[in-house]
Amino acid sequence: MATHVQRVAVFGPSHTLGIGTPDRRGWAQMLHERYDALNRDVEQGARDPRIFDELGAYAMHASHLETIIGPEIDLRFWLPNEKDDYDPTKRLAVIMIGGNESWVQTRTGKSRVSPDEFRQRATHIARTLVGRSRVLYVGTLPPDEEKCQTFWNTPTPPQLASRIEFEKIGIEVFSKIGARVVPLAADAAASQEFMGSITQDGAHVNTPGELWIYSRVLPTFEEMVR
Repeated sequence: MATHVQRVAVFGPSHTLGIGTPDRRGWAQMLHERYDALNRDVEQGARDPRIFDELGAYAMHASHLETIIGPEIDLRFWLPNEKDDYDPTKRLAVIMIGGNESWVQTRTGKSRVSPDEFRQRATHIARTLVGRSRVLYVGTLPPDEEKCQTFWNTPTPPQLASRIEFEKIGIEVFSKIGARVVPLAADAAASQEFMGSITQDGAHVNTPGELWIYSRVLPTFEEMVR
């Protein structure tokens, strides 16, 4: 039986691109595959096709996402052959933001973006999505600070507290608009499986790490698309 949701768009940073895996198959790509499997009975070229867009970008911040969803958001969620029967319950936006903004800089000891600015931008994104789609907010992920320091040859301040703070802001903002949320930061930091999957650059994860994220996002994702 096909899903109720006919179009899914995943917006986020490099963590949505699967770049730590040999085949670029990360948690977002795994969701794509699962979504396609749930919709195998929808024939290609059908009036109501199922579309899955992966719209991740390297180093994406909320400010970058604002520029995407501003002028283009309706195009991202408009379906072929659609005129006056736009139904936001048939769309799903999966959002992962907060990780890049929260990165604590060595020189200043502060996050790249202030928590207040992140809250403001996340609120604008959330409000833009209201009435256009269902929304799933996916939390942040901790880096391996020792690997980061070795790879980039520069001191790496502690990052986890900042990641958790920004994730809490994201959860608060998106929950207010009725979005579903999947926290990741604290559980990931406590997981030997996840931390052991972080790649040489200290910021991305290999296939076991992507599977760890996928296993936590999938149950909520499946509830939302059915």
